[in-house]
Amino acid sequence: MKTNAVTLRPTTREDYPKVQVLLAEVGWPVRSQEGWDWAFENNPDRVALECELGVPVASGWVLESDEGIHGYLGNLPQSFSIDNTRVVGATCTSYLVQKKWRAHSVKLMRAFFTQPGVQMVYSTTANANSVPLYKLYKAETLADPKVTQSLLWVASDRSFIEFALRRKGLTAFLPFGKLLAPVLHSLRTLVGYASLPALAFGGTIRQLQASDVGDAFDDLWQTVKEQPGLWLARNKELVQWRYSNPDTLEDMVLLGAFEREILVGYLIAKADRKPNDKVSRVYLLDMVVNPNASQNVAPCLMHKLCGWAKAQDLPWVEAPRFGGTLGEQLRNCQPHVRQLALTSHYLRVFDKAVQEKLQNGPAWPCSAVDGDAWLGMTDHTVRSNRIQWKATTSNLAPTHIGNQIK
Repeated sequence: MKTNAVTLRPTTREDYPKVQVLLAEVGWPVRSQEGWDWAFENNPDRVALECELGVPVASGWVLESDEGIHGYLGNLPQSFSIDNTRVVGATCTSYLVQKKWRAHSVKLMRAFFTQPGVQMVYSTTANANSVPLYKLYKAETLADPKVTQSLLWVASDRSFIEFALRRKGLTAFLPFGKLLAPVLHSLRTLVGYASLPALAFGGTIRQLQASDVGDAFDDLWQTVKEQPGLWLARNKELVQWRYSNPDTLEDMVLLGAFEREILVGYLIAKADRKPNDKVSRVYLLDMVVNPNASQNVAPCLMHKLCGWAKAQDLPWVEAPRFGGTLGEQLRNCQPHVRQLALTSHYLRVFDKAVQEKLQNGPAWPCSAVDGDAWLGMTDHTVRSNRIQWKATTSNLAPTHIGNQIK
């Protein structure tokens, strides 16, 4: 039987409900309408690129036939700086196609790699299914070994013990978690396992709100972008936007480090809460430190974050796939290093000058905000004040190709 013709087109805001059906069918987190608008309609980098080009910039693409939407790929323009020069890039998110229509999946990736106005395209959350398509379009992996590592710090010994007991099915021993916690803490401190060093840098660490993100963040960004490497833009407007995801804001934290009332560093993290039989943790999404500040700023920020995680009753803090300078700073905070099985970072640079600088210069200091990981790490159930979209048909069964963290 001949199937309906499949067409590729840019997504529109009206596509949101149908795309959410696809996301829900493969178990990926769904977003509220506010969350969709925040990520795709109100992305400052996409809006700026539209103004520069004078034409619409796609927020993604869908595969469609008379039967409906069968595939989706989101598009997130992001701006960078290398040698104090602006570079426009784009990353993709939520790459999935229904099994029946998988022969057309390459059309989505072709649209992503051939979009106008960008100097490079990349993914920081590729998986075994999507890698062949990245390679087909000549995207390359990063040489930096730090992007295949995840760094962990134990925040709450009691929660850590209780998690381990639940995973082993030993729930009858949960009351002993509180008694064993001091013993585990002492042992970890003795051997230095996933324990941050106790340091001070002569300043203060404060928990900030979005309204606190002001000119001090622009001043810090001016200093950071002059350092070697390909730096994702972190000006005031972009930090405010990244810290205002309406679907995750209740679970996010922004910590700032100040010396003599001058902002010398900050981090953004997200509590990722899952059912008891899965791993709940705090994800470090981003950390930036003034290179001229004390070397103790990063450890002190991480100390404060571990304290916040403990107050949230979460067992540990995890920093996955931080590269370059950022990865080095975190490695100095005495983490437990876990080697990851798959390479997730793929990059293709179209601008020859940028490509030459990357080949001959320092590594890309990437974090979770350089791709779609910060966007994908949302709750698996939408909060009660959000609309939860559910599949209305039973025969969708899409197969995810995937570059979204679940």
